[in-house]
This record gives sequence, structure tokens and C-alpha cells, in this order.
Amino acid sequence: MSRIQSLIKCLCLAVTCLLLATLMVACTSEPMEESQEQQSSASLEAMKVEEYHLSEEGIDLAFSADLGLSLGPELVSAAMRGVPLNFVYEIKVTEPRWYFFQKEVAYDAREWRISYQPLLRQWSVHDSQGAHQEISLEDSLAYINGTHRLRLSLDEPLDENKEYTAKLRLRLDTTQLPGAFQFNLFNFRSVWSLSSEWQSLIFQTSTVKSNE
Repeated sequence: MSRIQSLIKCLCLAVTCLLLATLMVACTSEPMEESQEQQSSASLEAMKVEEYHLSEEGIDLAFSADLGLSLGPELVSAAMRGVPLNFVYEIKVTEPRWYFFQKEVAYDAREWRISYQPLLRQWSVHDSQGAHQEISLEDSLAYINGTHRLRLSLDEPLDENKEYTAKLRLRLDTTQLPGAFQFNLFNFRSVWSLSSEWQSLIFQTSTVKSNE
């Protein structure tokens, strides 16, 4: 009798393990299929040095790039629940040095915040020029996507015989997420680490349009 009871216990344990294994496979495979279908992405393309401007008022260096943002299901869901999403388009210019790190010549950034008011069903994009009301999340992203020009102020003229490197990046600023998200920042899935790679552009001011 004891042998039969032991056999039944072993069979029950085996069935339980099989069910748990099946459940784990289902939980891990379905999200993976969804992420393969639609993922968040940030991109920078067609980078260009537009202008190198010298005047009595200062020294400016202007860049342009095509920005592209696409949000996956998790970020869309967070935005729909009223979580503001802050995006940063940043650029830095460095010059080479024969020792140690490159010297940073200039840095600037442009920021956008996409927010949604569930009660009012109202989307808006906030930037340095103020708030812009939009009809949908797609319209809000369209406000950011496209060609953007960014002008940097320099402390001193650039050497026309030197090669400089401009690095540009577009990313989701997780430091401005609400406190509850900040608390679990290290547990975020990769979808919350939305960022393009640093895109590099090597240039000389002698080949850039200059207005003096």
C-alpha cells in the first residue's frame, strides 16, 4: 500500500512540475513574440553641419538631423495612464588631444515632454517654446519626429585645420520618471532604456558654410 502511495505522490509531483514548466514557457514566449512585432526605437539619421557663424555677438555652430521615435506597447500603455515621457536630443562637440581624453568644446540639448490627461483625453507636447496641444499620441510623436536644427554657442573659434567630432543622441530620460518608477529603475525591462546609439560626425570648419 505504501508503494502505491509513493507512486501516486511521484506522479503528482511530476504532473505539477510539468504544469509549472508549461506555464513558464507560456509567460516568457508570448511577451517575446510581442516585442519582436513592435519595439520602441529611437534613431538619428542624415546628420549634417549646417553652419559655422562668427559675429560680434558670439560664435555659433549649427547641426541638423532627422529624428525618429517609435513607442512599443509598454511605453504606450504608460503614457495612456498619464505617465509623462521626457525625451532628450543632445549633441556634444569634441576635439582630439594627443593625451588622455578628448576635450569637450560644446554641449547642448533639446527636450520634449509628452503627457496625457486621461480625464480630459488631451495629449500635449512641452518644449522650450511652451505647451502644444495634440489630438493623439501619434500626433505628439510627429511633433518630435522629423528634421531638427540645434545651434551651439562656442566660447572661442574653432581651428579650421583641425578635425572635430560631433556626437548626437536621442533618448528617453528615465531620471524624470515619477518616483514609483525611479524606485524600481534597476528592475526595468530593456524597453525603458530607450536610446539611440551615439552617432558621430567628423568635420572641419574649413568645409562648413561660414557667415562672418
